[in-house]
Amino acid sequence: MMSKKFNVADILFWIILITAFISRFIYLGSIPGGINQDEAFAGYEAWSMSKYGIDSWGYTNPIYFISWGSGMNVFYSYLLRIFFYFLDAKTWVLRLPQAILGVLSCYIFYRSLKICYNKKTALIGFLVITIIPWHIVQSRWGLESSACTFGMLTGFYFYLKALKKIKYLYLSVLFYSIALYSYAITWV
Repeated sequence: MMSKKFNVADILFWIILITAFISRFIYLGSIPGGINQDEAFAGYEAWSMSKYGIDSWGYTNPIYFISWGSGMNVFYSYLLRIFFYFLDAKTWVLRLPQAILGVLSCYIFYRSLKICYNKKTALIGFLVITIIPWHIVQSRWGLESSACTFGMLTGFYFYLKALKKIKYLYLSVLFYSIALYSYAITWV
């Protein structure tokens, strides 16, 4: 039986990944305190669609919510409705998909840096995005537009992979589309 020896870089990778996971999941239902109004409305729309199949205005599977009258992105609510269907509507469930996307974003950032530079630079970048406060807070709030970061990073990652194998271009387009569907300002 062959045993793989871990080097320092591998150990650091796992420590950083565990840190990313813990900082985004611990006390997910209570920190930050309360619920942001956009977070609440995205959650209500997801709950309404999972329970009754319609949004708050009575539309079935809308491509954009009317919500406050000025519109609201739908990707996060469509993702969230799956979690509500299986886990019920609770604050930690409302934030769970974004926490998962947050950890995945950290990992995707690491992989992208590894392609562009080297493993050492990738580990430094991985550490920075793991501990930077804006990304931790973004990953702990169920805001509909926060999924844009995941879409942009993953789209970029698959674009880098498409430079060597063109088949990855389709995945790049898919994730850039998720970014477009997550935050309307990216349409510009």
